[in-house]
Amino acid sequence: MSYKKKRRRNLCAAILLLFCLVSMSFSLGAVDLLSEDNAPSEKMLLEDTPGLKNFEVDITEPGDGTEFSMGEDIKVEYMVENTGEESETQDVELIIFDEEREAVYGEEHEVTLQPEVEIEMHSTWTAKTPGDYDIQVSCESDSDEVEIKVVAEKRAYFAVEITSYDQEVIEGHEVAIGYEVENRGTEEDTQDVEFDIYDEGGRSVFSRSERLRLSPGDNFTDEFSWETEENETGVFDLVLVSEDDFDEVRVTVLKGAYFEVSIYDYDEEVVEGDMISITYRVDNTGEVEGEQDIAFIVEGEVLKNETDVNIGVGGVYAGVFTWETSEEEVGERSLKVATDNHEAEISVAVLKDALFEVDIIDHDAEVKEDETVVVEYRVTNVGEVEGEQRIEFLVNGELEDSRVISLDGGESSTDEFSWSTDEAGEYDLTIYSEDDGDLVTVSVEEEGGIPGFTLPLFVTAMIIGVVIYYKKEL
Repeated sequence: MSYKKKRRRNLCAAILLLFCLVSMSFSLGAVDLLSEDNAPSEKMLLEDTPGLKNFEVDITEPGDGTEFSMGEDIKVEYMVENTGEESETQDVELIIFDEEREAVYGEEHEVTLQPEVEIEMHSTWTAKTPGDYDIQVSCESDSDEVEIKVVAEKRAYFAVEITSYDQEVIEGHEVAIGYEVENRGTEEDTQDVEFDIYDEGGRSVFSRSERLRLSPGDNFTDEFSWETEENETGVFDLVLVSEDDFDEVRVTVLKGAYFEVSIYDYDEEVVEGDMISITYRVDNTGEVEGEQDIAFIVEGEVLKNETDVNIGVGGVYAGVFTWETSEEEVGERSLKVATDNHEAEISVAVLKDALFEVDIIDHDAEVKEDETVVVEYRVTNVGEVEGEQRIEFLVNGELEDSRVISLDGGESSTDEFSWSTDEAGEYDLTIYSEDDGDLVTVSVEEEGGIPGFTLPLFVTAMIIGVVIYYKKEL
């Protein structure tokens, strides 16, 4: 054990002994603290002091003043002993300080020991920079420290350091990386300094090399950019290597804002002229906040735009787009809601409205007075949806009869109207729906006339009869 350590331990014991003597003298009402009769033994002090810690630590390797070469592995060994009479647990810490008393390495262990048990612990550290270093091992009740020296070998030593980089970046963006190479050795040399980037699977995604010649004490600094790929996210290791040294940092490539669209409420069928309402939602499934436009597209044409919609990470934006259809849009129509990243598409059937076409398919062209005219007709719904309309029967523009009928899309119905005549003449008989109509003309003859014989025919027959009579007389 070193002289400094023994002095420190003896001083602590003396202070502890003095504290116990004062405490006991007050409890016993004694005045003379140094009386041989009143002074407690060392065993009494250790047994009666509550919370006393009994771990001792001792660095066994390296020795104080040991010299190492730069880049050499330095093995640190130390003993931890429980000198008390009970099992105890303490945190034992190893710290290595540089000349500025800044910690360059450290580790901590929780150690539990039974009484009078000791263990050996060890650690390894590599010095990259020449200089004086202090190695300290400490616990709650004790500490030990040694000083070592790290010297540069008689050769070149290219120390490398990544000096600047972006710890997080969004996919598709560039990472700016700065680095430094310094010859800390004693000779000039030329080396290849390589920079590699590896993904989580260990696959190299980027590599570059720089051949450098540096004199002792010279350094080289540079900066370059690594452009990340779309959809290539995760944690990447950036490694800078010379023949003597290496440095490594980690960069996280985040998934950019990704606006994913879904349409969850709409009418699959509408009738021409109706309003279509589409309810949609947009989820930002990326790892950063973003701002994008949301477009409503019908048959490839952007009809509406929600501009500059901002959604945070894991956030949701919901809205409604509306579109009034017309006769020109009848048929299957493609409707989309789209962002820069994604689109959702649906198909809506715009149906032709009910349209009742009328055809008179049979009627009595000639009748006599007081006879009944029967007109047979057919009504066809040429639309695609059910409809209900009033069908009217008119004679010379005057409403004679009507009825209401209902037809499904594409359905036809045949029926007839009848009309009792009362006066000779020409009559227009028309049947109308709300959309269409058809007309026929009916001749009503006087009662007693020759069936099928009109006045012109009668006059012609009389002339022919007179001519035949005179020919016979001649």
